[in-house]
Amino acid sequence: MALRLWSRRSLPLRTLLRRLPVNEATRLEPSACVWRVSCISTGAGGDRGAEEQATAPRPVFLRSKTRVLRTRESLAQTGDSLRATRKRVTENVEQTKRIVTERMGHLRENILTIPNGLSLARLCSSPILGYLVVTEGYTAALVLFAAAGVTDVLDGWVARSFPSQQSMLGTVVDPLADKCLVATLFLSLTVAGLIPIPLTVLIVTRDATILGCASYLRYTSLPAPKTFLRFFDVTLATVKFSPTSISKANTAVQLGLVAATLAAPVFGFVDHSALHAFWYLTASTTVLSGLTYLFTKDAYQFIRKDKS
Repeated sequence: MALRLWSRRSLPLRTLLRRLPVNEATRLEPSACVWRVSCISTGAGGDRGAEEQATAPRPVFLRSKTRVLRTRESLAQTGDSLRATRKRVTENVEQTKRIVTERMGHLRENILTIPNGLSLARLCSSPILGYLVVTEGYTAALVLFAAAGVTDVLDGWVARSFPSQQSMLGTVVDPLADKCLVATLFLSLTVAGLIPIPLTVLIVTRDATILGCASYLRYTSLPAPKTFLRFFDVTLATVKFSPTSISKANTAVQLGLVAATLAAPVFGFVDHSALHAFWYLTASTTVLSGLTYLFTKDAYQFIRKDKS
């Protein structure tokens, strides 16, 4: 109907619609829209008169209802897609948390065991023994050293007899306590003049080298992120150390030499030839055990417990 009132001599229909007020351009009755367009195009005013009264106006929106419906459908689909994506992300996060918890649970272990407690007690007794030797309290030092030896035998028996008392930490703490005990006693006995200096230097150098190699293996096997706290996290086991036969024999020989040297002042056989032979035997086993740790891979094993 509006097209009938529009002619080529009139203004363009788009221009006429732009001249309409905003409130009228957005919502108009059909008769009002036709009348306003005809007045603007012809430049005439006037009244709608009987035409307006004769027709019952019905509200008409100039914007497309089809486009509105499509927009609503698109928004509804987008909302459903976002809700589905959020659900998938939540499920993935929960699954990731569960997997990480399971894997870390396999790596972490219980460290509160009887063998670990005995090894820790033996480790703490090292400075006390060193003090007793330096102050010439050989009798008390011999008794305390015997007690430390009993704890060494006892923690090994408990770990072998009760599998629940075994731990990866125990494979590190037990030899570490022995090394600290032996090194402390050798240093203190050397200061007291009961053991030659070259033998003590050899033993300390060998133990320091093994400790450095163990630290390197620990760092390389540590999962990311490799931080200082994670490096010393005793519950995060990454490497299992297994003593070799020659290293066990070397530990027994060293402890035997320490016991004999502590007993020498008490029972009066200092500078005995048997002690001198013990020195050479200890030096030989120390060198052999050090070479075994450095050039064989049987002494350590990386722990791989990742589950697919």
